Amino acid sequence: MITGSASVNKTMPRVLELSRNALTILTGPTVPLCPALFGLGIARLNGQAIVEPEGMLQRIVEKRTSVNAFARHWTLDR
Repeated sequence: MITGSASVNKTMPRVLELSRNALTILTGPTVPLCPALFGLGIARLNGQAIVEPEGMLQRIVEKRTSVNAFARHWTLDR
């Protein structure tokens, strides 16, 4: 399993190289649900998208940490 932050911190290419013979799952709230990623050897994408932005913003203003109640989770398989 690789988190979506691996693309932000630029470790994704090396991690994918090391895991080329493994079942690779990219997971986390920052994962783009883009089928083109399957071409890199990734077998599954687990991500989320905010579907109620007003509720999420209110939660942030109230200084609460979890915004998962305002997100939907998706899984795409190769």
